[in-house]
Amino acid sequence: MDAPPSRPPARPPAVEEQAEQRVDPTVWLARLRSSHPDWAFVYDPFALRWIAVRGRHEALDARTAFELADALTEIGRDHTMPFPDI
Repeated sequence: MDAPPSRPPARPPAVEEQAEQRVDPTVWLARLRSSHPDWAFVYDPFALRWIAVRGRHEALDARTAFELADALTEIGRDHTMPFPDI
């Protein structure tokens, strides 16, 4: 009987991914919510994505909370997206 084919080893997670996995997401969600109160935040543990939403027309997503915080800092709190004239 033949042996089952062996699978290649899984890719080890990056350093920041390892740090994210060790930290409870609620800690990062609380930090993001306190520093950006006009945004709503969700962590999807199945897709390993961090999502930020403001209003009906602005949404950001990132692989890590670090990346999401950096993206929000770049946008700035005063950035507003114009709504279409209806």
